[in-house]
Amino acid sequence: MKTDFIKYIGCLMIFGTNGTVSKHINLGSSHIVFFRSLIGWAFMFLSLIFSSHSFVFPKYRKQSLYLAVSGIALGASWLLL
Repeated sequence: MKTDFIKYIGCLMIFGTNGTVSKHINLGSSHIVFFRSLIGWAFMFLSLIFSSHSFVFPKYRKQSLYLAVSGIALGASWLLL
């Protein structure tokens, strides 16, 4: 429980520095979003490859539509910032 709370606070601190960090980058907002999404995708892909847990898609067949719609909505919100 305590490690989950520490991870949560760490994520909040990282997310809270977005404006401060992006203010000092000399790129347009669409480029910043693209590169941040690319880095996030690469990190998630590598963590999935190197983790001991495997993602079995047929196991989550009922939630697959909700997962796809929420992923599209999240991507659209990032693109339209």
